[in-house]
Amino acid sequence: MSYLSFKKLLVIDLKSKRAKEIIFSDGLNLIIGKNKTGKSSLIKSILHTLGCEVKFDDSWEELINLYYLEVSNGESEFIFARNQKYFYIKTPDNDNFETFITYDDFSERFNTIFNINLKITNNNGESVIPTPALLFSYQFIDQDIGWSNIPNRFPNMSHFFEADKMSILYITDTLPNEYFIEKEKKDILKKKISAQEKNNNEVSGFLGTLYEKLNIQEIGSNPDIPIHEESILRLVNEINNTENKIIDLKKMIVSEENIINQSRKVLSIIKGNIDELVKDIKYSNSLPSKLVCPICHTSHTNEFPEILGLISEKDELEILKKETRQHIKLSNENIVNYQNDIVVLEIELEHLKTAIEKLDNQSTFIENIKQEGVLEMANASKELLEEQIEILEGMQLDYIKLDQKVKELSSKKITSGLTKSLKDLYHSNAEALNLELASPSFTNFRPSLKNYSGSDLTRAIYSYYLSVFEYNIFNSTYPFRFLIIDTPNHQGQDEENLLTIYSRLLYMSTLEGQLIMVTERTTGSEDYAHVIELSDYRQVLNKKDYINNLKLIENLDQ
Repeated sequence: MSYLSFKKLLVIDLKSKRAKEIIFSDGLNLIIGKNKTGKSSLIKSILHTLGCEVKFDDSWEELINLYYLEVSNGESEFIFARNQKYFYIKTPDNDNFETFITYDDFSERFNTIFNINLKITNNNGESVIPTPALLFSYQFIDQDIGWSNIPNRFPNMSHFFEADKMSILYITDTLPNEYFIEKEKKDILKKKISAQEKNNNEVSGFLGTLYEKLNIQEIGSNPDIPIHEESILRLVNEINNTENKIIDLKKMIVSEENIINQSRKVLSIIKGNIDELVKDIKYSNSLPSKLVCPICHTSHTNEFPEILGLISEKDELEILKKETRQHIKLSNENIVNYQNDIVVLEIELEHLKTAIEKLDNQSTFIENIKQEGVLEMANASKELLEEQIEILEGMQLDYIKLDQKVKELSSKKITSGLTKSLKDLYHSNAEALNLELASPSFTNFRPSLKNYSGSDLTRAIYSYYLSVFEYNIFNSTYPFRFLIIDTPNHQGQDEENLLTIYSRLLYMSTLEGQLIMVTERTTGSEDYAHVIELSDYRQVLNKKDYINNLKLIENLDQ
């Protein structure tokens, strides 16, 4: 079966023209280096490139502005890149990078590549696609926060409902895709039922108000209406027409306000681009007339035509900025005109109502017309409510059927198999790590950690992550068979505990997956691992890796 494997990581500082390249292999990878050699930041860069929000040191965030990650999935190779909030993907069938401005769009494409057919519910009850941050929550132990709880919760997965439970059920292949499809239908239907109930209550309340006006319990036949008087009918029609004109004008005001809001957003983007061009022009003016490439020694001109191109682009943006401001000005003028028209119409409306009140003192005809309108409205509302009640009953019946199906697909018999398997693997790993209390109670497929502390807590968490890693390899079709471990800070960790953590590496290196461990010390498994050594204190980037990847970096920078 095909599964994702990390092949190459490249982190780049475009300003200083330095980079760091890390090559990975299948099986066990060890990144070894003393404190402050960039180990943790490099390993977090893998997840950051895929959109998982990790916490870097401030200096790292300021230093690195481009991330590049090569992965394989069976025979196919993919490239992922990230520059701040922009994501890029290059697939085998495309020579160019696809660009994604939002994390949701990136996640949707990512899931398509790896055949992740899953929809889950967010905290607003909406059906959404899972992000890599959710999918990878059981495959990374963070040095800073990962050794105190299970699982590692990336900040950008908190909006998912029951995220920890849903992700473990999916990544272990415990529940079939049909479960998630039917659960999505159920969640959507539940939201629709809630909206329908609210709508029915509003119609019912409105109908009750109409009944009170008519002073009746049920809608019967219409009362007799006297012969219409032409003058009163004319006033009623004029009032209706005037009120409709006011409503139309208010809609036009809302439309103009939307135009203004959109124009302001465009104006903000234009201003930002102009600022960047001004910086580029100043920078170009500060350079000599001839520039020599440090690699190929080719001379390039930095003369007036090149700078003129930047100035021309800036001038075009200035024109666009002026036009956008003119659009905003025109919309504001339209709003003022519409508001003035509304004032005139409202005055006219008051005059019409006053005229009707005078006629009302002379005749009961108006009341009869009102009574007729209320009666017609009540009849229509009653028919609507009956239809909506029938629709709601049908939706509730469908919900009961879906709920039953979801329960059958996620029965205790099915989920208890996962709990038992994880318990057995956990017990095996815990025993190998000399951990007492090796059979704690499990809740939502995770062990209780309340009885562990100190180095025992570290080993308990380590045991569980190894168990999920093993389970996926032996029992799951899940395409992400990797585990990234940033070992606990060695300061305060006793030698025996660290040796115990290292003791499972030899066995894990025999599994068909990819395990990456970051450590300050040798582990005893180096002969069976791909070893990456870091030695430069606070100097993880270098010129050599930048030059070796120059063509790739230039393509990415474009």
